[in-house]
Amino acid sequence: AVVSTQSTGGGLIIISKLANTLVPLVFKDIVNRFSVPLDGDHIPQLVLLGGSTVMAWVLVYGTLRALAPSVNELKNSVFASVAQDNIKAVSRRAYTHLLNLD
Repeated sequence: AVVSTQSTGGGLIIISKLANTLVPLVFKDIVNRFSVPLDGDHIPQLVLLGGSTVMAWVLVYGTLRALAPSVNELKNSVFASVAQDNIKAVSRRAYTHLLNLD
């Protein structure tokens, strides 16, 4: 149970860090796609901008922005039981130590 909790938590940490890292990179790519000069040489590229390419990047950006905090909360819920068990063990040891001080 502990190994699966640790591996699940580790995987969630990696996914969260990856999503947090990719958010500004995807946003930069979206901004770069819209930064096209308005001359005759770039008309085909401007036509593509109105299509699904930019919309797909915007959806990826929105998904990553939602995924990062969601995965972080999921990681916290996975580790909540581990933290609770540690708090119980420490408090039990402290209480036992106080009772044995007589």
